Amino acid sequence: MNISKSINLALAEREILKKELAEGIGVTPVAISNICSSRTCSGKMLIKLADFFDMKVSEFVALGE
Repeated sequence: MNISKSINLALAEREILKKELAEGIGVTPVAISNICSSRTCSGKMLIKLADFFDMKVSEFVALGE
């Protein structure tokens, strides 16, 4: 599971900036950078990310595989 890849692909498809993603899920841009650096995140964060992109968690995760 490569959450960084999932995030980057979803952002590119929708032409959204990481800053907009951070604002949309209520975290700082630094938090998004940390998630991308570690390539993983908590279950709660995964749900927030998938919801932001209007995807099922399984669909979001599959982007990074």
